[in-house]
Amino acid sequence: MKIDGNICYYYSFSIFDEETGLRTDDEQELRSAIKKAYPQAVFGDDEDAEKESFFRDINIGQGFLHGGGLPFECFRVKLNDYNFKFKDYNVSEPAVFMSVFPKYDAVQVCVCMSVKGAEVDDFVYLRHCQGNGAKLTNGDRRELSAKEIFSQVSGSLGRKVTDVEETYLLEIKKFGDYEDAELLINHEPEMIYGMMTGDEGWRNVPYIMAAKRLENAWGSRNFMRFIAFGPNSVFINLSGGAIAAEYRENRRSFDARFYGDMNPYFLMDSSIAGVNHGILFSMELVMVMKTICNRILRRQAGYYVGSKNSRLHAEIRKLKAYRGELITTLNKVENLSISEIGELERVMLISQQIDPIIEKIKYLLELLESELDLLYSTNTNRLVNFLTAAGVCLTALGLILSYL
Repeated sequence: MKIDGNICYYYSFSIFDEETGLRTDDEQELRSAIKKAYPQAVFGDDEDAEKESFFRDINIGQGFLHGGGLPFECFRVKLNDYNFKFKDYNVSEPAVFMSVFPKYDAVQVCVCMSVKGAEVDDFVYLRHCQGNGAKLTNGDRRELSAKEIFSQVSGSLGRKVTDVEETYLLEIKKFGDYEDAELLINHEPEMIYGMMTGDEGWRNVPYIMAAKRLENAWGSRNFMRFIAFGPNSVFINLSGGAIAAEYRENRRSFDARFYGDMNPYFLMDSSIAGVNHGILFSMELVMVMKTICNRILRRQAGYYVGSKNSRLHAEIRKLKAYRGELITTLNKVENLSISEIGELERVMLISQQIDPIIEKIKYLLELLESELDLLYSTNTNRLVNFLTAAGVCLTALGLILSYL
């Protein structure tokens, strides 16, 4: 059974530095570092960015789904210095791009490619390639793995890289003769599970177990479905079938009657995994949240065992500020304007297990705040004791002086 798919090896990380703290004014510095390392880089706000189909589709999708602005401001840059092939596979439209969130010291790197006419086992292997060291051949003949590309790109920023998270997205554009996403999932859950997770033993996985792994899902059209399980996700987007064509024709008739022209959003057919239907925007949001959570948790654990000195006081106050940042992040998720997109993000939040992380962070913060209260109380008692002693000394001195 022949399958076409778009693949994204997704990396999210923090560039927060303990010594300098959260930096919110270094966007130009980051842009300059990227441009110096990658002369062919194209930024989303460059004059010629619209020449890139990636940015045209991004702008169309963002304008339709998030016209009021994204919950987290970012700038994106496509690194055209990378133009790779993969031996034995029909790879087209490879791309490496970054989404940089300067106000949150968070960055995401995506290594993407389209693969056509492959089979299930091929996509199982391609899932392995995020970490197995398989080499991609770049246009300048360099042999680089996906992880090596990530290391080069993240290193170009000249900042400390921490809290690295890897996730994977496969967008299935064609799967044999299937046109209905639900029908595909019901008939072939073992195959979908195997390609999503990289489980080479998918043929021996019980149907019920495979189906269970695919339950955390979202879909607003019968030809598409997004599924997430742990760091793995698959977006079934059978946009080339008759069902999808019928949907587009119905949309065209509706828009012609009420708006005059059909919004180009409904005609997008991006080769970058997740751009269609706004999956990419939701993934960016969720992974920024996870980066912030991981950063807080990592730093919090270190400070809790620290010594009780003035430095600890300062660091605890910083962590309180980060808790406010976390609460702001959660509020932004809840206030998204389109309910379907909110449901999509909830699927990702469950998959990435962010809620338990948040609860752990809140608990640790409460412990640190209790310790801070104790330190404040101790300091207050010391001050009271000092004033009491000083009062006794002054009283004694007054008595002595009165006898002189």
